[in-house]
Amino acid sequence: MKEKISCLLILLLFLMNAVNGQNVETKAGSTNALFSQMFAAVDTFSSRFPQEKIFIHTDRSSYVRGDTLWFKSYLFSRNLGYSKLSGLMYLELIASNNALVKRISVPVFLGVSWGQISLSDGLTEGTYTLRAYTNWMQNQAEESFFRKRIYVSDPAPEHWIVNQSNFIDIVNGKKVIKCSIQFRTASDQPLGYKTIQWKLTDGKKIIVKDEYETVKNNLEITVPLNNDDVVRTLYLEAEEKGGAKQKLNFPLIIKQEKDIDLQFMPESGHLVAGLPCNVAFKAVSFSGKGVDVEGIITNNKNEQVTSFRSSHKGMGVFSLSPIVGESYTASIKLPGGTIKTYPLPVAKVSGTVLQVLNSPRTDSLRVYVLYSESLVNNQTYKLVGFADGQVAYAANFVANKQRIGGKVDKRLFPSGIAHFTLFNEKNEPLNERITFIDHHQQLNIKVLSEKSAVSLRDSVPVDIHVKYPNGKPVQGSFSFVVTDDSQVRSDSLENNILSQVHLGSDLKGYIEDPGWYFNGTEEAESARDLLMLTHGWIGYKWSQILNPASQPVYAAEPDFRVTGKVSNILNKPVANSKLLLLASGKYHFIKDTLTNSAGRFTFRNLPPVDTVSFFVQARTARGKSFNVGLEVDEFKPAAVSKHIEPLVIPWYVNADSISINLVKNREKIAAEQLKGQGGRMLKDVFVTAKRVIKTSKNLNGAGEADQILDEKDALAAGSLNVLQYMEKYVKGFNLRLKDTDKYYYLNEKRVRFVVDGVELNRLYMPSEPPILYDYSNFIENALSNVMTTDLLGVEVMYNQRYASKYSSQFLETKEMMDINNNFAFIEITTRSGNGISIRRTPGVTVYRPLPITWPKEFYQPKYPANSSKLPDYRTTVCWVPNIITDSSGKAKVHFYTTDKKGTYTILLQGADLMGMVGCKVLKIKVGE
Repeated sequence: MKEKISCLLILLLFLMNAVNGQNVETKAGSTNALFSQMFAAVDTFSSRFPQEKIFIHTDRSSYVRGDTLWFKSYLFSRNLGYSKLSGLMYLELIASNNALVKRISVPVFLGVSWGQISLSDGLTEGTYTLRAYTNWMQNQAEESFFRKRIYVSDPAPEHWIVNQSNFIDIVNGKKVIKCSIQFRTASDQPLGYKTIQWKLTDGKKIIVKDEYETVKNNLEITVPLNNDDVVRTLYLEAEEKGGAKQKLNFPLIIKQEKDIDLQFMPESGHLVAGLPCNVAFKAVSFSGKGVDVEGIITNNKNEQVTSFRSSHKGMGVFSLSPIVGESYTASIKLPGGTIKTYPLPVAKVSGTVLQVLNSPRTDSLRVYVLYSESLVNNQTYKLVGFADGQVAYAANFVANKQRIGGKVDKRLFPSGIAHFTLFNEKNEPLNERITFIDHHQQLNIKVLSEKSAVSLRDSVPVDIHVKYPNGKPVQGSFSFVVTDDSQVRSDSLENNILSQVHLGSDLKGYIEDPGWYFNGTEEAESARDLLMLTHGWIGYKWSQILNPASQPVYAAEPDFRVTGKVSNILNKPVANSKLLLLASGKYHFIKDTLTNSAGRFTFRNLPPVDTVSFFVQARTARGKSFNVGLEVDEFKPAAVSKHIEPLVIPWYVNADSISINLVKNREKIAAEQLKGQGGRMLKDVFVTAKRVIKTSKNLNGAGEADQILDEKDALAAGSLNVLQYMEKYVKGFNLRLKDTDKYYYLNEKRVRFVVDGVELNRLYMPSEPPILYDYSNFIENALSNVMTTDLLGVEVMYNQRYASKYSSQFLETKEMMDINNNFAFIEITTRSGNGISIRRTPGVTVYRPLPITWPKEFYQPKYPANSSKLPDYRTTVCWVPNIITDSSGKAKVHFYTTDKKGTYTILLQGADLMGMVGCKVLKIKVGE
């Protein structure tokens, strides 16, 4: 009721301030009737489908393979308070080919979380996208997820660096691409004598390939082109023939005059004949970034109608009044003098145009609705301003002349994107226009250091003071990072918490230098409106709001829990069924619950575990198992879709001083470590490694077992199930009768099986009443479905050296105390990693949730207490993710500098988690 009254007050406030009042319906009763249905629909939809936003602060954007990515996450509701919906968040690393390489889940408390992602497990050099979302956010557009590109390099001393120069030339009257490539070591030394196999591709097919000997100065490549060809990007794959097998794959950017993409976007969606319209445009170069252009617009009679010029990052706007029967073409002159033309959208014969004039430093918007002459028929049109999931403004216009306008007070809207829609009498949306409202309400952050001069390995205290714009202190959550500028590119224009929550989470497409739009200048504020005109809005469509789905497809996850459904053989829900949950792995516990009337069950208040497998069984009220269908709800991750973003050039191509510094610093550290150990640096050392089973959960570590059968062994064995395979290839493995059951043995020791980290005995529930050979049947049913083609490896832990850790992890106390119970363990690793297919047994299932990642502490040395003489060349000098300002808005933090002189960048950003965010960048000089 309160929200409906608020909407009506907003409407009345507009009516009192309206311009051209004779064109606005002023009867509150009739106005309320016109909008009540829409207000109710918006209220219902907003309460049923509230939106969430995420910002991830990482310690930097470029890493070396083996580094740790440190992050702080902020989860907001639509009004930038903390979200109360989700208590779990998912972070993913996605490779440039759209392959998912890593996924973790982190707990969220009061909207914040922090943690780390290891960049060592199987990652190769290249560009990755860090993506973050909650399960609930999958009800929104995938474009609303947080996305950030990072680069993972491998700048080892033996890594090659590449200098390239590529251009278009004319040879014998024909166009060719000329490429000149030079290979050197990362320390900028000649490679020596090597033979390099190379091939040039367009990303799919091979254009040309050959070999090249490094004694020659450069690798020279000439590729013929048809005169009409437009080449955006070619890729060179280069691999050392023999030797250390160095291999690179990098793009060759070929600049061409024709390679400019120019798009035109009429304000509010359409050009309409006879009506003036603002037309926005955006020009993008071969690299995917904005490029400045200028040109003219001509009609189909080749008469110039107007001219245009971009004002920021290839974006601009001009006015055009289309004439019935005319078509329009844009012409631009390329740097070489070539004229390139682009068609404009075709104008509609009849329609409406919605114009919004938003001067950054004024307190109101000017909104105009333009009608074709045929539509001036006294029909009523509705104009609705939508923001943060609520109607912030509404009015109805009677179409009694071609141009109707009015002022709209900006105070009706919160800071951020406002979405205007014009409706006809049938509530059909005709035009849409988004604009940015800025009340300059970001947090005022001061970061000060007491020291005027900072030396090497020095302790630097930092005072933090955060206030609201009105001067009141802020209690909030903030993240703090210090990086060395000589090793980390510090870009104040990149995405920050302000640009993400106000732009990135609400606009489609790639935004170049998003941080620039919040630098406080009038130029930046004006350019924001160009973003509104050239980028689509991420949000629900009015068809979804007016006709919403009854239930969201994806449920909110307020915390870590196990849920599911029990049904009978007729697929009907079973009420009051007893459920037993047994956790195995690092932590062991048992819980039980009952299903509700719909057959649903929920296990709540589970302890905070990072790796666990759950055995779930449905039982009768008397605790007996029975034949039912049991389903556990599993997390279904979001699909990975392709996003068009500018190409990232690898660090080793035309490498700059920052990239080279990373290599040199690592060389110095390695040399000093060897020196401190009394050793010397050696080259061409080869070590024969133990067999290692990929993704194995071996408690002793990789390759630590009495016998190891790997993937090649399994494939060579032919089509066998894993029991048959072990009987044939595991020494001493056999099945024996003991007491009233059968057990598998390794010589004299009874075998316990562990599949993908889950010990099978933890999943065994004896039948009631007892059944002959019940245990051996359970083992056989569990393992007979695992085929050799499903195996990555089998590891045998027989001797005490390897079996002791398994005994302490999986044996009950009385088993460990009984001297007659002598056990061996066999770790089985499957290709899927999902364990055994026990879920085929009615009333029983195994559920392996995505492990929760808990935060670790970022290490920084303490000088002079730390007397290490090893060189300190940290790239991330300090990372503090959980700063909480006190009631006076203050906090303190300190960090220790490294052995590197130069400039460090301090970045602090965060939120009060009640509606306001802010960030601050500070530079300090060290050792000067």
